[in-house]
Amino acid sequence: MGKGSSLLLALMLCAFMASSLTPITASANSCLENDLSLDFSQTQFSFIDPMESWFIFKFQATNIGNKVLKVHFNQYCIEYPQSPAVQAPQGDVLLAPSESMWFKIVFQSGQLGYNPNVPQIISRTFCIQFFDNNNNWDSPNNTFSVNKTIQIKVVNAFPSQGGVTIQGVTVDEEGRPLPNVQLDAGAFGAKLPTASDANGQFTLKLGESPVYFLIAQKEGYYARTFEINGNNIQPSYTIALMRKTGSSTVTATLMKNHIGNIGFWRCAATADETKLLLVNGMENWEDESIKTQARLYLLDTGTGNILWTHNMGWESWSADITEDGKYVAFGTKLEGFQTGPAGFVNYIRLLNGTDGTTIWQKYITSQNFPNSTEGEFYTRAIKFTHNGECLLVPVHGAYAYLLNSEDGSIRWSVWVGSEVREVIFSKDDQYVYIPSSSGFLYKFRVVDGSLVWRQWIGCWPYVNGFDISSNEAYLFHLRICQSNQNIRRHCKVYYGSAQWFCYMPFLPRRH
Repeated sequence: MGKGSSLLLALMLCAFMASSLTPITASANSCLENDLSLDFSQTQFSFIDPMESWFIFKFQATNIGNKVLKVHFNQYCIEYPQSPAVQAPQGDVLLAPSESMWFKIVFQSGQLGYNPNVPQIISRTFCIQFFDNNNNWDSPNNTFSVNKTIQIKVVNAFPSQGGVTIQGVTVDEEGRPLPNVQLDAGAFGAKLPTASDANGQFTLKLGESPVYFLIAQKEGYYARTFEINGNNIQPSYTIALMRKTGSSTVTATLMKNHIGNIGFWRCAATADETKLLLVNGMENWEDESIKTQARLYLLDTGTGNILWTHNMGWESWSADITEDGKYVAFGTKLEGFQTGPAGFVNYIRLLNGTDGTTIWQKYITSQNFPNSTEGEFYTRAIKFTHNGECLLVPVHGAYAYLLNSEDGSIRWSVWVGSEVREVIFSKDDQYVYIPSSSGFLYKFRVVDGSLVWRQWIGCWPYVNGFDISSNEAYLFHLRICQSNQNIRRHCKVYYGSAQWFCYMPFLPRRH
């Protein structure tokens, strides 16, 4: 090979090595906005107040790029930013290529700066912001926003004076008129309680709504719920109730009562249900100074006697007892916007289940929970394994930790994105199911914290709204949007696929 050829080859090798070591810069159009595709084709843009007094604005997003996104979502109303709406998901959400998820904005009647008692048509615009926190792009390519305008039609403030008439008759299974049937009628928001007359006839005057729910109830008969298309009201409706077979009478005798000045947020029982653990905690306090008086109570369910109490030092929204009653654990919940005792730091405390004495205490700090370096440091859900050897502690923020019950040391931690309120272990303690306000339900192996699957469920389950079937084939998830609309979702456990879900109309509490 000649000198010219050798020089050319050396230059080519140098050029190749230089190109291999030079960082690849993103193209000019590479950004989050191009990778996160938004779909508003199933979004509701028009609402009717008061019949839809809680409104849900939802849309779908899909990762159409080739990067794993860690999506953070914010929103505000441009015309009335001082009253932010509730949103889901909360916190960061991992979104793999080709994966989709729903985003929701939930707000209520009058929240967006208008008078809900004055008939009118108004428009409001949401500024919807997205961020990628997975370091895929530098600023400003890691964020974008879109504006979407909705319309709210305010109709009669009193649904019983509305312009829509729904009438009909209540009958028994043989078609005979059934008198004095209790009827709750309305939509997802406002409700009107009424009843059929002595001849089973009823007439309702309701505000305008795209859908109505009519719930019929009478003692001795099975209750029924009817969904009525608000765009196709029929001249008359026949509501047939079926008589109950057998006795459904339940009697109870008060054994003992204990009166205090703080309510109970949760309870837990031993496997044989002979002991019941109650934890002081409330969402609304008339006198927040008594939070320092919050206690744990262990009751004997056979006698109603208090076996012991434990001064927690602050309220708690999470406590558990092992199946054999050996251990009790709780975590305090002082949030950032609340004022507590000077220098107070939230903690996890393990107690002797026999007498309520402290075995160990672990402060919820970044030193003790090293992955939790951002957000607030408290917990809303702790759970023992069935054998009592481990305790799962989700720290408010992105991580959940599995601790050894004996000494509080950490076995492993996992990223779940945001707040956790419910946890379930499989009967054999091989798996743990953790739903998060990031919108995903996670299944992890208990032995090492490795991920088995995750499934989009929309939001965290409400308190006691997460359960598993006796054969562990299905999970049940109930979540609540404030106080007016419940959503159920049934998920198959082994594959994590959603089986079905339904909306549940809210009924007014009858006193």
